Amino acid sequence: MSIFSRISDFNKNTLIVGGGTFIGQLIPFLFLPFLTRLFGTTEFGIFSSYLTILAFLGIIANAKFDYAILLPKDDTKALKIFNLTLLIASYFGAALMFLGFILFFINLYYPIIPTNYNFLFILPLSVLVLGFFSPATFLSLRSKLFFSISISKILRALAISIISVILGYLSFNKFGLIAGDIVGQLLASTYLLSLLVKQGIIKFPIDFNLYHYKDVAFEYSNFPRYSLPSSFSENFAGVITMILMTAGLGMSVFGSFGFAQRIILSPSSIVSKSIGDVFRQSASALYAHQNQCKELYIATFKKLALISLVPFFVFFFFSPVIFSTIFGKDWAEAGRIGQLMAPMFILQFIANPLGNMFLIAGKQHLDFYIQITVAVVLSCLLYYGAYHLKSVDFCLLSYIIVYSFKYLLEIFLSYLFATNKWK
Repeated sequence: MSIFSRISDFNKNTLIVGGGTFIGQLIPFLFLPFLTRLFGTTEFGIFSSYLTILAFLGIIANAKFDYAILLPKDDTKALKIFNLTLLIASYFGAALMFLGFILFFINLYYPIIPTNYNFLFILPLSVLVLGFFSPATFLSLRSKLFFSISISKILRALAISIISVILGYLSFNKFGLIAGDIVGQLLASTYLLSLLVKQGIIKFPIDFNLYHYKDVAFEYSNFPRYSLPSSFSENFAGVITMILMTAGLGMSVFGSFGFAQRIILSPSSIVSKSIGDVFRQSASALYAHQNQCKELYIATFKKLALISLVPFFVFFFFSPVIFSTIFGKDWAEAGRIGQLMAPMFILQFIANPLGNMFLIAGKQHLDFYIQITVAVVLSCLLYYGAYHLKSVDFCLLSYIIVYSFKYLLEIFLSYLFATNKWK
């Protein structure tokens, strides 16, 4: 028997998804030294603003029903949920596009976005593509198409990197990073959907009568009822951070802040996201049959904690030197920000995959309360730091402390859910 065959299915699937995630993260990382010399901190600040607003709108695209695709024992019911998510995304995308055209043509001004960088007209398409990609990924996870998910991540990364560099060299600096992201996401979505159709897992055309999906919508109503407000609150905190930092401290500061997060989270998500995807699938199956998944949770926690030590140790001590050497002297401030945030990222690295237990155990309402608290507390601190103190360090430390407590609490609660000690 080969060594690989002795590895558990969980570890096999983690390696497959992790391999695709690794390559998918490595490709843009290799292109970043070129991108940081083609685009400045302001352009990266605009791109970070775009991603923040996209994430904020994207949570509505499927009403969080996409997270329910993994839960039913019956594949037919799971497919109905998948169809429901596509319908919601289509209707919401159309409504957002109509609203976007109105706002664009009346030349609505946003103080936090320079007028010559107004990406308002691009957002509806981005949200629609994201609304198709997410349920396609979840259905692929349910169907155990882990290799295909890896391929989609690689295709997305290649498209984003190549298109961004080409547009940068052609001096299309305003929307070069945004255009690359849209095309990459569209390519990955098309690949997964076409594969699911080819294997007979989904069939087109879809019944566009929402009334035919009221049974699954009612059964899994906790997702839009609790997960949607929770995610909305979590992303609202991101939007507030963007608004207060850009308006109070400048777009360049937010560009360095967003870039530091991107660089440190890129290597961490190689493993964290992969383990999280497989953990979600395995824990959902175990919880559905045994009402607990303690052993899987503990094994996953130990794996995440062990893996996190080396990369974050490197960033904590050497981040300023790494950023200045690889990306240029203009990015030294981003390196200092990354150094300060490294301990928080360790907790985030561990908490995010294990946080799937909130969904699996049906405790989305608790997550909602946590996110609301974070949004309120962080908004007050950032407002004081950005407008009254005009202090970058105060804003950064406030962000780090608030989110560190959040991740610690999520780790503790997710353990109680996994061991079925929270009734």
